[in-house]
Amino acid sequence: YAGGQLKGFRLFPGQDRQKFAQLGLQPGDLVTQVNGVPLSDPQRGMEILRTLGNAGSATVTVERNGSAQQLTV
Repeated sequence: YAGGQLKGFRLFPGQDRQKFAQLGLQPGDLVTQVNGVPLSDPQRGMEILRTLGNAGSATVTVERNGSAQQLTV
């Protein structure tokens, strides 16, 4: 949250740290968009995250060390 507004979801690896790293993710990355859709609403964010299980890939925007980066996962 920033200024009372959801900014995104912070990611941390689960049990499979290697897979997490292979996706280009780093512990503490803040995912702010998925396929161009901002994650500024908690319910919408959870909807998007649930649908990712069926997707072959997705473009995510992460904030890392103060800068935005796009990753295809």
